[in-house]
Parts: sequence; structure tokens; C-alpha cells
Amino acid sequence: MTDFQEAFNRVELHVETRYGIPVSISDVLDPNTGDFDGCSIKIDYDQDLEVALFVLIHLFGHTVQWNVSEEYRKLGIDT
Repeated sequence: MTDFQEAFNRVELHVETRYGIPVSISDVLDPNTGDFDGCSIKIDYDQDLEVALFVLIHLFGHTVQWNVSEEYRKLGIDT
């Protein structure tokens, strides 16, 4: 059985300490499950742990994408 709480906590700690990107659990505008601005990541408080873990990893990927390439950032904003 997967311990999604432990996995989420480990990923959150790694993202915050290694990359300096704050992660918070908060209210996110519906129908989104999370939000990011290139500097921080928010996960909607109404997600189960499996979805929250996926959203955290997914949005971290976009954060990296936005910070390594101006072209990729423009692509993400214009769509």
C-alpha cells in the first residue's frame, strides 16, 4: 500500500529545501486543483492525498519549465 501522506511530505520538503519553492495548501479557484506562478505552488485543500501528490509534482514540473526557458514560459502563458 502506498503511503501518499509520506510521499507528499517528502516531495514537498525536497521542493522547498532543494529548490526554494514554497508549497502551500490553500483554497484554489475552481475548477483548478492547484496553481503556480513560477515562484510558489498552491495545492487546493479539497484534494485527496493521491491527487495532491500528483498536482504537486505536475506543477513543480511546470515551474521548472517556466524557469529554464523564456520560450516555454511564453508557451504556457499564451495557451
